[in-house]
Amino acid sequence: MSANDERVEAACEVMHDAYEKAAVGAGWETNPASRKPWADVPEANKETMRAAVGALLEWIDKGDAVLLSKLLFESRELIEMFSDIVEARTAKTDDWSRRVVREIDAYRDKQGWPQYGFGGEGKTS
Repeated sequence: MSANDERVEAACEVMHDAYEKAAVGAGWETNPASRKPWADVPEANKETMRAAVGALLEWIDKGDAVLLSKLLFESRELIEMFSDIVEARTAKTDDWSRRVVREIDAYRDKQGWPQYGFGGEGKTS
């Protein structure tokens, strides 16, 4: 498995878990076949998620993180999903993660929401 494949797989697991959590919070049920830990999700469902997440990561890597964040921040559920991805990437403490976390914290501060900071420590503004 290449480093990019590992990156996509890790992001897929985060997105899958966040999606299932968001569905519960919204009061609706997801597909029973995929309502399980990522390792147990059917391969066909995994391939779809890999394609979607791979496309998203390619877009982010092109430097469109600011535009992406503006589009995503209209929905609190999507904010939490995106924050989970950023938190996972932040564990690597690379420059991209630091820039995106700063952008997210600035937006969350404007909204009066808790900030995550570089370690996802849940500090409040």
